[in-house]
Amino acid sequence: MNPETGAPSPPPGRLTPARGCALALLLALLPALLGLAMAVLAVQGEIVLGRGGLTETRLWLVRESGSAGIGASASRIVRGGADSSTACVETQVRFLLWRADGSLPRAEYCECFERAADSWELRGPCP
Repeated sequence: MNPETGAPSPPPGRLTPARGCALALLLALLPALLGLAMAVLAVQGEIVLGRGGLTETRLWLVRESGSAGIGASASRIVRGGADSSTACVETQVRFLLWRADGSLPRAEYCECFERAADSWELRGPCP
């Protein structure tokens, strides 16, 4: 029993009505958010999170003569950092293709940057 309301407490491990409604709302919003992301991707051709910094996550449409699908890349700092004068960034690129000619393999590469005023300048591949 709930001492404040006198209502019976739900058995342990069961969803309360409030949690059940919240879960149902989240599950209902998921297809809507996926549809919105697909619409943005179709109109703009890409979705970029974290634009302007050293690290970003990018999703884009692949529209080449022999390949069609979606490309995704994610970058992370592996040496140095945004607060230092140099930073090395590793980027992983993956593809989900529904038409492929084999010319777009997975890729991983690492590049180092040096701070120049308010921007970063490419210095070359990681040592």
